[in-house]
Amino acid sequence: MKGAYEALKQYADNPAALDELELQTESMAGRELRVLAFGAGHWLSENPADWKFSIVGIVGFIDPPKESAAEAVRVAQKAGIRVMMITGDHPLTAREIARSVHIWDDGDRILTGPEIGAMSEEELFAALEHHRACPDPSRAQAPGCEDPAAAWRDGDRNR
Repeated sequence: MKGAYEALKQYADNPAALDELELQTESMAGRELRVLAFGAGHWLSENPADWKFSIVGIVGFIDPPKESAAEAVRVAQKAGIRVMMITGDHPLTAREIARSVHIWDDGDRILTGPEIGAMSEEELFAALEHHRACPDPSRAQAPGCEDPAAAWRDGDRNR
């Protein structure tokens, strides 16, 4: 079987090997590589919790963004649009890909799917509140540049 290391590790029956595999996964992800884990064992049902397998290896591969992605981000940012990336990649891979197309700045926050899933709408918008639609804070009150989280909270979802 193959899949994201984070997904497979919770069911793997070789915990002694997982620390080293975790380090290798994070090292590869931090170098902008997409990482797949491979397991060997017995598939016993549709429920992964019933599977009996060990993670036997991982592989990191290059899957760079399209050449036009950085330019599209630049154009959007120049137009005053705050670009955010949503992906199923490992958080470190996502960060490095976002950095390569000029979406990521040091100090930005990564939210994982489980973190977002555990947040109420109010918590999510609070987490995103410091992100404005306009890159220049002095123009934050200009029409069309209001804080989208505030608009949502205030009931004006059309801003």
